[in-house]
Amino acid sequence: KRIIRYLKGEYSDHEHNVKQTIDKIINYFMGIDQDINIKIDDWFNHDYESVMKVMKLLVLFWENGWRELKESVSNFESEETDRLSIEIYDRAMSYFKGKKA
Repeated sequence: KRIIRYLKGEYSDHEHNVKQTIDKIINYFMGIDQDINIKIDDWFNHDYESVMKVMKLLVLFWENGWRELKESVSNFESEETDRLSIEIYDRAMSYFKGKKA
């Protein structure tokens, strides 16, 4: 879905940033080593509501058929996961910019 939108010119930089952030959060939960893990850990330790939103997002991906956890969630997105992803992204950016979601 992402590739098709990109090829059609419908995939904005903002949308890419949102999806990339969600991918990094999923990698964090899977224990994949990445430079941002310390920041994500700090954010989650200070923003319980964001953690709950991420948990809900992961459940939605699961309900949409995401079973192979190392597989990209891009094939399991829906309007609801997109909306929730934007909310999570906005909270993350707010926290990381010092506004503490």
